[in-house]
Amino acid sequence: MTSRKLTYGFLGLALIAAAVGGYTYTNRAEAENAETTAATTTAAGQPASKPLKDAVADATVYAKVDGTEVTGKDVKAFITKLPPTLQTAPADKLLELIVNQMVNDRLVAKAAAEQKILEDSVTQTRIAQATEQIVRDRYVEKVLEGKITDSDVKKKYAELIKQMPNQDEVKARHILVADEKTAKEVLEKLGKGEDFAKLAKEYSTDATKENGGELGWFVQSAMVKEFGTAVFAMKKGDTSKEAVKTQFGYHVINVEDRRKQAKPEFEQVKDRVRSQLADEQIRKLVDDLRSKSKVEITVPKA
Repeated sequence: MTSRKLTYGFLGLALIAAAVGGYTYTNRAEAENAETTAATTTAAGQPASKPLKDAVADATVYAKVDGTEVTGKDVKAFITKLPPTLQTAPADKLLELIVNQMVNDRLVAKAAAEQKILEDSVTQTRIAQATEQIVRDRYVEKVLEGKITDSDVKKKYAELIKQMPNQDEVKARHILVADEKTAKEVLEKLGKGEDFAKLAKEYSTDATKENGGELGWFVQSAMVKEFGTAVFAMKKGDTSKEAVKTQFGYHVINVEDRRKQAKPEFEQVKDRVRSQLADEQIRKLVDDLRSKSKVEITVPKA
């Protein structure tokens, strides 16, 4: 019974999330190329639909279930429970799906009431368990209210930034081939002055070939050991004199640039920093509660 309950709830959200999959990808692409993409138009050049959260009118009736209306207020209440990315998705992709899910929910709830599922012993046990969790969560919320200020978050951010190591970053290209013979052929052509990016498109066996072997910026630990060691021993403008062998094949490498890794701006990480402070406060709270109580752990050693 548990799996059926979870499957029903998951199915509705999964359908809604699937409908917005393309939108999420498109928005990410637009964010990376914002200067050349019109955010207010669709791929077909037509005006974009309103964001879901702004497209619903309170007084509008969106459906009726056995004569009972599903109003805009009901729809808005449902929308607030969705992840932020779905709340800002185009309404024309999701609104009908959401209303249909709400209709399904009401039909299932009505059938459950008719069978007196609320009186079922399993249901009552689950309600009790859920209530306990809600009470615990609310207690922690109340204890933490006002304890983490913007000033605290900025102070913690400064501490974390100070602790971050000053790592080197490299921007590089590579040409990945399957054997040493092909790698030597590539190196020979580079020695004659042929273009690295052009050779990458011709020879490379991985997806970076479409971008001329471009790997972007990375730190040494992000790469397999042999590759990372070789790259970070090179200088800006260097091309490897010999291919570097890794588990993926043979790499011919060109280092385009080097720099110190930029540290994240406050606005980028403030929510994560606040969450870290909250976790610290919760640990202190639990430690304090334990110190005031007699706790005996009697789990036998394995």
